[in-house]
Amino acid sequence: MGAVIQEREVRAGSFLTRYLCAGPERGAQTVLLIHDGAFGADAGVSWSSVIPTLSARYRVLAPDLLGYGGTDKAVFLDRSPYEFRIEHLAAFCAELGVDAVHAVGSSFGGSVVLRALAGPGPRLPLLTAVSIAGTGGPGRRAERYAGLAEYDGSEADMCRVVRLMVDDYPGLRKQVRARHRNTMRPGHVEVCMAPHLAGPTTQPRQPDHWPADLARNRVPVLLVAGTRDDLLEPGWPELFDGVPHVSVRRMDCRHLPNLDRPQELAGVLIDFFQRNTGSGGIP
Repeated sequence: MGAVIQEREVRAGSFLTRYLCAGPERGAQTVLLIHDGAFGADAGVSWSSVIPTLSARYRVLAPDLLGYGGTDKAVFLDRSPYEFRIEHLAAFCAELGVDAVHAVGSSFGGSVVLRALAGPGPRLPLLTAVSIAGTGGPGRRAERYAGLAEYDGSEADMCRVVRLMVDDYPGLRKQVRARHRNTMRPGHVEVCMAPHLAGPTTQPRQPDHWPADLARNRVPVLLVAGTRDDLLEPGWPELFDGVPHVSVRRMDCRHLPNLDRPQELAGVLIDFFQRNTGSGGIP
């Protein structure tokens, strides 16, 4: 019998937030899954193939980020795209009474997880942190990554976007259709375009000290890097050399193994969780 994945809603930081949940409500550690930021993303299209394996051992929570899926289409133009989403996720955890999580993010979601570690202490209740192809900003191949910022609204172009991130796999067509449907939600495309907007009086951002901001990190971190990910520089994990408690796992994949290699990725995640905090779940 497959895992029962429930869809629920909660108000987190005043924002209506849709999320998926599965697994035992008691007696297990919690895994927080944070999806990518490409056009059409949400928790379901990003994580539905990973959740069944994880939920056999862990309580799994997968919210739609602000602006995506069934969550309110809100965006702040006067701050980093990471910061207000970290605040939203912290409010989400607090609202559900979750005080410790293994946080896993893919691409932009991975950057959100890493950025939550910056400063004197984590802003999310982290047991461990995993970033799948999320660098926190640097290390992108600009000429390739630019393709993710372009979208003409058609299903054919959505296929182009998805193929930038994955190999061909049996669920590719379903993934393309689901993401295309998500772009029809009012406000979704505008939210995705917001980080690229610039007006005539837009000021340059303040200097960023990333990833030096992680110098005091105390949380076990795993960076998952695809050996064939041509959206990022091959050596991007080396940006984190010298950051405490960081390890790297390279997979034979492109940008989002949660889509085209979900079982292999789930095994990598469970191994990392167990090595750092014990089984934490149902055997």
